[in-house]
Amino acid sequence: LVVAVVTKPFRWELKERMNNALKGIAELKRVVDTILVIPNDKIKQALSSSDKPEFEYGFRKTDDVLYQAVKGIAELITKHGFINIDFADVRSVMSHKGLAIMGMGIGSGDNRAVDAAKSAIFNPLLDDVSITGATSALVNITAGKGVSFYEAEEVMEYITNEFDPSANLIFGAISDESIGERIRVIVIATGLKTKERAFQPSIGIQTKPSHELDFETPSFMRKGGSQRPLFELDELASKIMEIREDDTELPSFLKKR
Repeated sequence: LVVAVVTKPFRWELKERMNNALKGIAELKRVVDTILVIPNDKIKQALSSSDKPEFEYGFRKTDDVLYQAVKGIAELITKHGFINIDFADVRSVMSHKGLAIMGMGIGSGDNRAVDAAKSAIFNPLLDDVSITGATSALVNITAGKGVSFYEAEEVMEYITNEFDPSANLIFGAISDESIGERIRVIVIATGLKTKERAFQPSIGIQTKPSHELDFETPSFMRKGGSQRPLFELDELASKIMEIREDDTELPSFLKKR
């Protein structure tokens, strides 16, 4: 099982840097079972609005999320409790599943169960993905002092409402008095729908040096030359829509009859 945890550049960084990152993520998806993506842009969402953190602190906050993600996955297997999650469970949820969401929430007080579940699902530093409709998930509840069975049930009811009814949902529960009178919830969900447009390659054409033009062969079949982008996919789609709306410049044999 191979799980990758990566970050993305800030949007204000050069476009080339972001494109390289998106290409790298696309390539990484081909060789790992699951990938968690954390954009640097979301650092500020994890900080209090009243804070004026130093630049280095913001990055340490992101590093902490990466650490918690890796630690949380490991603890699902290494910590034992009332209902154990083993390596086979982790593989069934994360093997060959692509994009994933990993969240950890801690709740205290009267609403600790729901608060922990909400924090685990809506982790602010994860990429633009929605847990709604996920097809597989691991949910591990760590119960502190005085946590009741009904509170654990409340956590599961809240979380399962966000999943596909036919989802493969695996539940685990352990007791750990070191966290006091709190509940900790870890959720790993896969089979997700992304809000952010995936990287799209350019459509290319083959060009031939001017001194070697071969007029006997149609231009789109000629060999040689270097490849250059003709249209980005979004631009091409826009042009197609323009043609559909106004076909006055379209050859007659291509117009609808």
